[in-house]
Amino acid sequence: MLVAIGVALVALVAGMAVDGKSWAIAVTVALGGGVLAFLLYTLFYGMVALFARVAMAREFQSPRPAYYPTPRRVSPKQDSPQDTSNSSSE
Repeated sequence: MLVAIGVALVALVAGMAVDGKSWAIAVTVALGGGVLAFLLYTLFYGMVALFARVAMAREFQSPRPAYYPTPRRVSPKQDSPQDTSNSSSE
């Protein structure tokens, strides 16, 4: 409903601009410029997102090894009676 009201107001101002009202011409040009800028920014963002997706797809398809080595499994340290390096003999 709000979108319909907004479109009706824009059409009303654009109609007044056609009649030659200078303030309506200025508002129509400003709104048109804002819409055009929004569309251009959206287009540029879409192009960058597409290029990034293509670049990432090529990176994941490359036969290079992984960036990080595979982790080794380390067994938990078991206390042994021979290990007396931490104890003090006083």
